[in-house]
Amino acid sequence: MIAAWVTCVPCRVHCVVGLPHLAAQKKKELILRATERVTYWFASNLYCNSLNLKTEMEGKLTKKPVKVIGHGSVNGVDTSFFYNRMTLREIAMVRKELGIHEEDFVITFVGRIVKDKGVNELIEAFRMLKYPNVKLLLLGDFEDELDPIKPENKAEIRDNLNITHLGFIQDIRKVLSITSLFVLPSYREGLPNVLIEAGSFGVPLLATNINGCNEVIADGVNGALVKSRDAYGLYKAMDKFISNQNYYNKIKENVRDSIITKYGQKEFLKLLVEEFSEAGKSNK
Repeated sequence: MIAAWVTCVPCRVHCVVGLPHLAAQKKKELILRATERVTYWFASNLYCNSLNLKTEMEGKLTKKPVKVIGHGSVNGVDTSFFYNRMTLREIAMVRKELGIHEEDFVITFVGRIVKDKGVNELIEAFRMLKYPNVKLLLLGDFEDELDPIKPENKAEIRDNLNITHLGFIQDIRKVLSITSLFVLPSYREGLPNVLIEAGSFGVPLLATNINGCNEVIADGVNGALVKSRDAYGLYKAMDKFISNQNYYNKIKENVRDSIITKYGQKEFLKLLVEEFSEAGKSNK
């Protein structure tokens, strides 16, 4: 952004999809906050992918206006792509491939297997569940050199027969087709694509009550929100989805429509093109 300003590039668009300083402490927090402010100062146009991020940025980090496209997100969601069209036979094949029985309740997490994504709390909460037919699927890579989870939780992932670590998967729809509950216990987000993708697929959502997640999820309507860094609260919320069938069915019935209404990609991309075209014209 500084280089673009120095070389007189007229339109310098900065899109914010998360604020790392919100999960940092002490010197690291100060450095990250300063980096944000400098970047914003040299930008001509500021955007972010969630309404809560806009509130966090304006006044606190910049005096410039910050815009959100539509209801937020990076790219909206292709609701025709993230739609469960799999046949019962295809779903049965996926279950067989992953060692999942038809009666199993499957909890899925998609993201980097790191502390910042709340994986420690997820493993600790899962350990509290006492149902023999509950499985946990983890899609994502470990980043031990950057933000490792606790060694005992990494060992739990390796040794617990009810936990399956699948690593990074480009197309998550196959896993979503057998997922009962999608969980994202992250410490910080912009507006997480995985939540709107899973929701578009018709999977009930459970996430921490943080920026972005609490824009996608209406607590008790299309999912549930829990306090960040609270393993016991996460356990109680998962247990409610498993044990209360009426509650689960109500959430499942609402989730896809709630995502289509706010985050459909076709309308989002139309608004994005209009906004960036206007930004280019105004900064000539």
